[in-house]
Amino acid sequence: MDFNDCIDFASENPVSYIATADGDQPRVRAFMMWFADKSGFYFHTGASKNVCRQLKSNPRIEVCFITPKFERMMRVTGVVEFLDNPS
Repeated sequence: MDFNDCIDFASENPVSYIATADGDQPRVRAFMMWFADKSGFYFHTGASKNVCRQLKSNPRIEVCFITPKFERMMRVTGVVEFLDNPS
């Protein structure tokens, strides 16, 4: 699977599960992906949410995308970059 295949898979299955850390406690929650392109996978959340605080404290993340009938899944690991004014 190359990066274009990853973009396609995520775009076709935008409901994902994001893993963060709250101190030494892992946290996982469902997120709807906003969009994906060659520069990465994009999500949005409110600055006042716990997930935002957790990501600012530790920007390392893992996201799991899965098909609706659970036939296939894709895990993506990376580092979050915050955008104040996405274009």
